[in-house]
Amino acid sequence: MEELLKHMISEMAVLRNEMNNRFDGVDKRFNDVDARLGGMDKRFDDVDGRLNSMDKRFDDVDGRLNSIDKRFDDVDGHLDSMDKRFNDVDARLDGMDKRFDKVDSRLGKIEEGQLEIKNLIKHHTALFSENFTDIRKEMRIQNQETKSDINLLFKEVETLKRKTNKIEQRLGL
Repeated sequence: MEELLKHMISEMAVLRNEMNNRFDGVDKRFNDVDARLGGMDKRFDDVDGRLNSMDKRFDDVDGRLNSIDKRFDDVDGHLDSMDKRFNDVDARLDGMDKRFDKVDSRLGKIEEGQLEIKNLIKHHTALFSENFTDIRKEMRIQNQETKSDINLLFKEVETLKRKTNKIEQRLGL
């Protein structure tokens, strides 16, 4: 009976070591997920809640040595589902990485477009300034020419009035 008890205790120690190794593997995976997800607190809170509930279950497994065989099978099932979940999370992360790459490339294109627009605005502004300067010069020249023409017309009208007055004086009107 004692040998059977010793055998069961040694078998339980082996199983406990195997469980600890599996728990260590689970903990490592959780750390990897934490490192990759970084700022995604909402998802981590969900995963942390699940991990806490799993830790409670694992503590129950350690506390209930009488039903250890059944619990090991349950834990194996949970680990398999966690592997599937981790694979799903990895696939989602890969998809997110692709989306971020697309967003980064789009942002790069937008920045390039902004630079092009800025350069075009600068170019057109310079052209507008040159055109306005030319228009002002032309208007100034046109204004001066118009004033000169008006002055010439006034002089001619004055000359004509003098001549008309001289003719009227000669005629005696």
